[in-house]
Parts: sequence; structure tokens; C-alpha cells
Amino acid sequence: LEDVLGELDLGLGDLFPDNFRDDLRTVRRTIGPGRDEPVSLNGHAPTPALGWQWADELEAPPEPDWIWNGYVAPATITLIAGRPKCGKSTLACALAKALTDDAGHFLSRSVRHGHVVYLSEEGAGTLKPKLNGRIRTLTRDGAWPRPDWATLIEAATAEAKRIAATVLIVDSLGFWSALDAGEENDAGAMQATIGALGAATSAGLAVVLVHHQRKAAGEDGDAVRGSSAIFAAVDMLLEVERLKGDGTPTHRQLVATGRWQDAPPVLIVDYDPRERSWRVVGEAGDRTTASDLGIRERIRDTLPIEEPGTTEGEVADVLEIDKRKISGPLRQLVGEGTVIRAGEGKRGNPYRYQKKLPQKAAPTVGQLPSQNAAQLLKEGSIEKLSE
Repeated sequence: LEDVLGELDLGLGDLFPDNFRDDLRTVRRTIGPGRDEPVSLNGHAPTPALGWQWADELEAPPEPDWIWNGYVAPATITLIAGRPKCGKSTLACALAKALTDDAGHFLSRSVRHGHVVYLSEEGAGTLKPKLNGRIRTLTRDGAWPRPDWATLIEAATAEAKRIAATVLIVDSLGFWSALDAGEENDAGAMQATIGALGAATSAGLAVVLVHHQRKAAGEDGDAVRGSSAIFAAVDMLLEVERLKGDGTPTHRQLVATGRWQDAPPVLIVDYDPRERSWRVVGEAGDRTTASDLGIRERIRDTLPIEEPGTTEGEVADVLEIDKRKISGPLRQLVGEGTVIRAGEGKRGNPYRYQKKLPQKAAPTVGQLPSQNAAQLLKEGSIEKLSE
């Protein structure tokens, strides 16, 4: 309006009273920055235009343009929650590295290459070995005095825009938001905390929050520390848990709950701290099945490859678990063809089990000595495909 009036050699004072600018500032402070609701200057808000539709006219939102397939998408918030020392930060670091290294896949699911901004509660000394890549980081050492939550998110969003990052990882929510226990349990405080991330999601960033689970057990968000408002406010919850009944210290299950219809299966994963690598042990439909898969993996790893094999009782003794939990998984492994069973299952001749080694592929002509290849060609055992 000022530009148009300027061309006419007029000012706002020619059209409006002297207190117009003060009134306009009051309106802007009332609706807040970034809000575009229609507000009239006489204090009466017009009736909003509501988008009523018939149910059969509704259109389901398209499948997200996944950054980490099934878990992380642009303009959404993914919450990674788990008990202390359960591997949350290690998982987040591994994800960041897979994205920036253009790994293509992480834990058997596709990832899309992009830059990452990572806010870590750790110091540089402990964070460096975990990331060790081209990831834009802010450690606790580089943020002192610690900024307030809204200022931090605005600064992180600006830095992400500057380097064209696609993902913002906040590790952890409790540290950077600086909420005390009372505020974490307050629904209003948690809603405001998550709401401040709107600056990042509005810019198209995928936000990954690392947070703790409470000591009490729970499923599908019940174990997330603090008010249930945090689970309600995020788009995807990824819980990192130890497998019940599985004594392998490096096994974890990743349980996803989200807004989309097709939630990823429960992933059973294993982390090798020496190699700093993750691998998928199996997939399951729920926590109970995941626990069974974890036990199967432990049983298979315990079995020898040499004859005469080992008995169920011997496996139970090595793993220090109830023998009754051994029989079912062993039968499944035999049925899948990854374990060989011998014996009659009788007293004096019990069933014995051993791992079945994968068959080696037949050698190609290029892998054979030339005289052997010539002989096989002459006999017709192999065929010459090209010079």
C-alpha cells in the first residue's frame, strides 16, 4: 500500500489517522508472525472460510517422499525413543552418516542422499567417532550459554537452509529444550515445544527427535517419557527396545507407529560396536514375534557346522535359557533349510543339530585353470559363451 501511495505522492497519513501505525503493530503482535488469518481492524474477526466436504469426496494424502523409507519424510517429525543406553543416539548417528554418504540403504530400507544438521548433547570428543563425516553439527560445547528452544530451532533451520540440508536431528529433546520434569509432563508445555518445530517443518525439513522412554513399561507410545501430548504431536514414533527373552546384548527391535496406514514391520537389528555397523536380523509383525526371531538368531549362531552337531539341551545350557523355548525355533530353522537335524529323537539317540553352510556357486571358466577349462569344454560339461 505504501508503494502504491508513493507513486501517487501520498503517504499513509493522508488516508488514515495518526495512530494507524500503532494500531497495525497491535494487530501484528496479536496474530503473531507467520500467521495469515484474516483480522479486521475494528476487532471483529470475519467468519473463516471452512472447507466442508462429503466423506466420499475426501482424498487420502499421497505416500510421503521418503528420506528413510517408512520412517523419515520431509516436513514431518519422527521421534526416536528408547531407554538410556539403548542405542538411540548411535542409531541416529548411523542414519545421518547413511544419508550424507549416499549409502542407498540403511537397515534394508532405502535412504535418499542429502545433507544433515545434527544437534548433539554430547561433546566433540565422544561425538567425533560416531559421525566422522560431512555432517553439520552443533555440540553442547558450541552452544554455551545454551539458547532458548525457539531461538535454537530458528538458527538450526537457517543453517539447514544455508547448506541445503534435508534433515534436522535433535539429540536429545530433553537436553536442548531444557524442560524440567514438571514441564515434560505438562501437555501444554509439550505442545508448545513441538509446535516450535514448525519453523523447521514449514521449511520442508524432516525433523528427527531423540527422546527417552520412562522406566515403566508400555507399548505404542505409552512408554515415551513425559506427557502423551508429545506422541500425539509427532508424525512417526520409532521405539528402540531390547528384545524380551533375548540375551544378546547387541540385539534391538525397532517398533514403528505412525500416521500412515502402512507402518513398517518390527525390525530386529544387531549393532556391532567394533565395526560401528548395523544389520537386520529379521522382520516381524509384532513384539512377540520379534522376540522369537531374536531367539532363533541366537540359536542358529550357537550351532556348530561340524558333525555330529549338538542337542537341544546343550543349546539351552549355552544360551542359559529354558529348554522349552528351544524346540519350536529349531523346528522352524530345520523347515527353512538353514539347520540340519540328525538322530531319531529317542533316548540314547537324541536329535542333533548343526548349521547348514550356504552352497558355493559353481566356478566360471575364468576361475578355472586353462587346462581344466579346455577339458571341460571338450567333454561338453561347460559351454563357451564368447571369446
